[in-house]
Amino acid sequence: MTLSGFLTGPAGTVTGNIIQWNFSSLAPGTYTYGVEVTVLGTASGILNAQAVLGSAIGAYQLLSASVTVAPLTATPTATTLPVSKPVIYPNPVNGPGPVSIQLPNYPGLATVSVKVFTTAFRQVNSFTVSNQAGGTNVSLSLTDQRGAPLANGLYYVLVQTPLGRSIEKLLILR
Repeated sequence: MTLSGFLTGPAGTVTGNIIQWNFSSLAPGTYTYGVEVTVLGTASGILNAQAVLGSAIGAYQLLSASVTVAPLTATPTATTLPVSKPVIYPNPVNGPGPVSIQLPNYPGLATVSVKVFTTAFRQVNSFTVSNQAGGTNVSLSLTDQRGAPLANGLYYVLVQTPLGRSIEKLLILR
């Protein structure tokens, strides 16, 4: 089995058969980190994986997961890449920012458009990034078009990539 890519959450560091994510801090909540793997040969059955969650003070919790592995019926191509949506993190955010937007996995380089709206659908910020690879991160400052900090509250973030449009929620709690 080999790692093909990161689908959701930030990209981790791969060393042998270990994937590691390092964070300076995490707010309370639920986090999902998805990876795509290629199973070599004709394997099928149950793939068992383990995860260890640790902190700087040494508290650990052992997590485990099982994934069913079935033989592929077709060979994936660039047009059948798994479709995932952008992921904003940290979310909620309780500091000055910025936050990161992990883009979905799309082939090649593309121009990405990001627009931020209030819950009343008033656009407060927008920008585009050229030559951005799929699966990478884009930085989103927590300011409006004039550079003033965004107020506490819920915002809608519209992200346009080659895979289409996605609207994600961003909660600011300072």
